[in-house]
Amino acid sequence: AAVLVSHDGPFYNQYLIQTMDALILHPDPSRSLPPFIAISVSTGTKTDGTGSLRDIQYDTVSGKYAGFVADEIFGAVLTNPEIRSAYPRLRFTSDPTGRLSLGCSSGAAAGFSMAWFRPDLFGRVVGYSATLVTKDTMLPSNTSYPLAAWEFHSPPADLIRSSPKRPIRIFHSVSNHDLGTTSDTPYPACDFDAGGRQTVVNTTLGCYAQPGLCEGTPAAGHGVFHNMLDPLHSDWAVANNATAAALQVRGYEHRFAYALSACHCDPRIFLQDLPSTLVWAWRGWPRPRDSSGRPHA
Repeated sequence: AAVLVSHDGPFYNQYLIQTMDALILHPDPSRSLPPFIAISVSTGTKTDGTGSLRDIQYDTVSGKYAGFVADEIFGAVLTNPEIRSAYPRLRFTSDPTGRLSLGCSSGAAAGFSMAWFRPDLFGRVVGYSATLVTKDTMLPSNTSYPLAAWEFHSPPADLIRSSPKRPIRIFHSVSNHDLGTTSDTPYPACDFDAGGRQTVVNTTLGCYAQPGLCEGTPAAGHGVFHNMLDPLHSDWAVANNATAAALQVRGYEHRFAYALSACHCDPRIFLQDLPSTLVWAWRGWPRPRDSSGRPHA
């Protein structure tokens, strides 16, 4: 079976379930999704920041996490007693074009690294508000890539332009008020007051959530993003626009969405965009087969 791996645990489930129920094997080919298994992977902690497990797993610029998912996560699913009992013939395709990574923020960066460094394992990426920036001073890959995921699209490594082209298909997006951005004029966003309650503020800084999406308790949203580790290499909008330009120059199969009046990992984008993006991302799967049953290259 084809498989979709979503990062940050069940974060996407509400959007995925609606989309899968509505579009898998839809009679209209332009709106149809192929059958696939969705696996939600959690880092085991909600902590995000320098040296955190989430950063180490998702933001490290290497193929190590791809190997972990393919070997450990897939293995854990297939050997789970309840799953084996219910689906004794379940198998995941070994064809990377039948394996898709879905994530937001650092989860999107993880998808880039998975496909880039291990295109033999994962061939499709869907990433929202992708963290293609310099974020964490403690990543194991910093010795090779000191600017971390910034080096996908820019010097010193400029990986997309300077490396052999990979057989991968990529969607990514960013918002005009994403993290690390500044606005010429203030706009309303959510922040915390002195008592820890969410309140609407006018800001020129990148935001996590807009009014109406996070009003109320602190647990409902994250607020305005005030601090940047490296202001020169930590603008999400600049990073994703540069990535789109690099992918275009190298002739990759890619799609880029630039959301207006939106924040980082804005739920409205998922609701509006995820169905059509998944249809695009899965295009070409399953691959046509020859008379012997083997997939065409």
